[in-house]
Amino acid sequence: EIFPEADSYTWDKFPDNNLNNNRLFIQQGAPDSSRETFLKFNVSSLPESIENITLQLTLDTTPTGAITCEGFLVTDDSWTEGGITWNNIPASGVSLGTTTHNGSVIELDVTSGVLTEAAGDGIFSIKIVSTELSTLNYKIFSKEKASSDLEKPKLIITETSLSNDPITLDDDAELSVYPNPMNDEFVIDLSSWQEATYTIINYTGQTLLSGVIKKGTTTVDVSGLSSGFYLVRVSTDY
Repeated sequence: EIFPEADSYTWDKFPDNNLNNNRLFIQQGAPDSSRETFLKFNVSSLPESIENITLQLTLDTTPTGAITCEGFLVTDDSWTEGGITWNNIPASGVSLGTTTHNGSVIELDVTSGVLTEAAGDGIFSIKIVSTELSTLNYKIFSKEKASSDLEKPKLIITETSLSNDPITLDDDAELSVYPNPMNDEFVIDLSSWQEATYTIINYTGQTLLSGVIKKGTTTVDVSGLSSGFYLVRVSTDY
């Protein structure tokens, strides 16, 4: 688990006020009723093999209804919990998806955003807002108001275990790739093709590595890649 190094919320009713050391709020309403939550995490030291990463927020009180929330990646990490206000909030980037509360918690899969920032400056900032006009709001424990780690905002990391079982296309597949997940290297086994080309692509579609391999087993060095999710594409003209 990773706990935030900064968390706060902003309120359009008090646009110049810093609201640090309070509980966190999420709401979109009439003028003077909109509140947005910001969190910042240090993600510079993640495990090597990650299946997914979930942001978990614990509700202070269970609302009488449900509102949809949306998370946005914040690439400007210069904001501070003691300085952020409605009037100086950093610009938000790509959407990380939507969610709602599930009983006492709000959970959002933030894997792609965290891995992107881990490969960059190692700091992951996120803004959580309501996507719908409502008189309802979510009141959330901040790290200061939580009575235990259980109530604190956190990133929950699910790790995958390494396996040497090959990935094959089907029962008659002519190639296999293993292990999955991989660490510094992996193997491509061409059982019948004479030659093929491999390409390693990240989740944005960018080609990071490529090469030509021959029939048999070839070990591919990926020690220069950051931890994350990658697509291995193998193609041949045979």
